[in-house]
Amino acid sequence: MELFQLVFNLIVVIGLLSFIGLVFLVLDLLFSPSKEEIEAYERQLEEIEQERLNEECDKRLATQKRKEINLNDL
Repeated sequence: MELFQLVFNLIVVIGLLSFIGLVFLVLDLLFSPSKEEIEAYERQLEEIEQERLNEECDKRLATQKRKEINLNDL
């Protein structure tokens, strides 16, 4: 009888853990971003990175032009 109760309790615990895992899986599927949302976010990141690189290049060009102007003034 004790062995039967132990096996039954083990089956119940495994069942409850499986149910909890299933609930988390469903919640993850419901609230995870879609493929389109991920791609849009990646495009935004690429655009921001490109803008940052463009600004950095503009600063370097401006610095280089100032140096050339200063050399021409000498």
